[in-house]
Amino acid sequence: MNRIFIIGGANIDINASSNKPLIVRDSNPSNISLSFGGVGRNIAVNLALLKENVYFCTVLSNDAFGKTIKDDLLSNNINLDFSESIDNYNTSMYIAILDENKDMYLGLSDMDILNQIKKSTIDKLLEEIDTEDILIFDTNLDQEIIKYICENTKSIVVMDPISVRKAYKARPLLNYIDIFKPNIYESESLSGIYIKDSKSANKSIDYYLENGTKEIIISLASDGVVAANKDERYWLHHDKINIVNATGGGDAFLASYIKSRNKNKNLLENVKYAIGGAVSTIKCLDAVNPKISDKVIEKEIRELNIVVEDLSTTR
Repeated sequence: MNRIFIIGGANIDINASSNKPLIVRDSNPSNISLSFGGVGRNIAVNLALLKENVYFCTVLSNDAFGKTIKDDLLSNNINLDFSESIDNYNTSMYIAILDENKDMYLGLSDMDILNQIKKSTIDKLLEEIDTEDILIFDTNLDQEIIKYICENTKSIVVMDPISVRKAYKARPLLNYIDIFKPNIYESESLSGIYIKDSKSANKSIDYYLENGTKEIIISLASDGVVAANKDERYWLHHDKINIVNATGGGDAFLASYIKSRNKNKNLLENVKYAIGGAVSTIKCLDAVNPKISDKVIEKEIRELNIVVEDLSTTR
């Protein structure tokens, strides 16, 4: 089984879910919760719960929140040999404001501490990693660090662009990326193509493959998932989902995809597994479903009525 290395942030997440339609510049009755989060951390914990061998590279604060995050990561059997704790920085924080449908309305982040990841730490990780290992990172990292990683790693490279604002960091590096997972808005910001039908889906796929990406998976929220490699291209549709908390769904999707791909090179089955992982998570209050497992994911897949459209027939 290939090892999985993750470089990214670990946050304290504050989720505020409005009880009624949001009114801007006013106080809105809400349910507010505090939990662990961060794209890198969420992916790492999901993969650890799915019994993968996970190494996490991050920077944590020595404040009370940072120490609690570290204890939680270690309790999930995540290797922190490539992580460090530092003084003089606050713990990374993320605030998610959800609308009355429990979907994202606004996100605010303070992740300056992540810029303190040292090149020497990255070098140590890159020396350890092997050709069959998987390296996952996101665009919270400094662009020069991302470029350095892409140009110097021997591993399978996986990137999540995480936001429209930060997706631009991926554009000059698409030829290094083996697996790329934007959502529909992040993808549009990179390709200039909004996916609304099979023609635009194929055009978007062509953009990534022609720029060197080997596997492209675009999440379209309630409209399903578009996924492709040089040999296959699909649009997967599924039943509507009752969302409890959308935060963490994308992280669970990518983690589940990598889990499945680590033992199975079938694109279609891997995407179905990823959808099952994401759905099991957005039905949960936390950013990571603590009960996620093969059994839970397979149950979701059976109940979702996933319909597969072969896009190669509509090119």
